Amino acid sequence: MDRFLSVGPPVYFIVKGDVDFSDRYEQDKICSGAGCGYNSLGAQIARAARWSNRSYIAHPAMNWLDDYIDWMQPHGDPPCCRV
Repeated sequence: MDRFLSVGPPVYFIVKGDVDFSDRYEQDKICSGAGCGYNSLGAQIARAARWSNRSYIAHPAMNWLDDYIDWMQPHGDPPCCRV
């Protein structure tokens, strides 16, 4: 337990409400990869992780939306399973 929780317990950020994840404008409010909004939720968490003297966030967030966007790229490796 000490090894896995050495930085503290996990924290979850929940987006509530009716979000249309197929809308690129809505995605930009949440994702943290290249091309995402500067003030997106993912970008704000990533910045907080860099400010260890101001925040208890130890690592940038793992974001399912970023993984999905990467997976959807037609030039991925392997190119199968992409749209």
